[in-house]
Amino acid sequence: MGNRRIGTLLFCLIMAIAPSSSASVRSEIIKDLRSRKGTQFEPLISRWQKAHGTQSVAPLLALAQDGKRADAERYVALMASAKIGGQGAAIQIVPFLRDRSWMIRCAALRILRALKEPSTGTATLALLKDRALVVRSEAVTTVRELRPAGAEAALAEAMLDPANYHGGRALWVPTEAATALIELAHLQPAIQGVLATRIDSKPQTAPIDHSIQSAPERSPLPAHWRNVLLAFSRAIDLAAKDPRFLAHTVASLEKLTARTTPSTAKSLAQRAAWWKNALLAQTE
Repeated sequence: MGNRRIGTLLFCLIMAIAPSSSASVRSEIIKDLRSRKGTQFEPLISRWQKAHGTQSVAPLLALAQDGKRADAERYVALMASAKIGGQGAAIQIVPFLRDRSWMIRCAALRILRALKEPSTGTATLALLKDRALVVRSEAVTTVRELRPAGAEAALAEAMLDPANYHGGRALWVPTEAATALIELAHLQPAIQGVLATRIDSKPQTAPIDHSIQSAPERSPLPAHWRNVLLAFSRAIDLAAKDPRFLAHTVASLEKLTARTTPSTAKSLAQRAAWWKNALLAQTE
């Protein structure tokens, strides 16, 4: 954490004392961008880094902020600023999460994911509700990697968001969110252990009478993970017309809780019904 803070301070210092030659650097970068051919831009970044080092970061950020420029040029400039600026540039990338262009918002998410600066994670949560599907999908991956506080609740909400469904079928994000939740649980062994004890491995053939049923003492399940289980229960309903997502949801629950669907549940519909009943029993 100390090294990250030092890196950020050094980056800010470099930005503050950037020489007036940045204008000429900017002109050179613009010329290079205009003459660029194809989709590869790594050679350009290497050239700028070798010729100007961190002095190129401020002009690159300024070009990325210039809404009058083509999005493709702004994208290259933003990616280059992060590549050359490194960890210390992370905080400068956050404002681009609110850019008008979906391409730039995606770039900002990819950069923050690569830089792995924990303090930027919270800002990425809002993009799980972005107006562009491709950005929401990118946000799931970034949130999964950065793991900011509130990630589980936000991913569970994304799994149920009507914007991520069309014609009764899931559009990428629900499947990706379910997978991300499994990974987050696996990174918390204590939570995974509690989840495993919440699901009775015996199939339920009738509604549970809570007034007479007794259960062994179990560790309490944190509220946000209880809401995750409720979200999976609702996802089963949303997946009624989408066999692929339904199968993924059932498989995700098995991984999440380390429980196998009873062999008496043969069809996908039966397996889903068993999980629906089991989840409701454990979250009431």
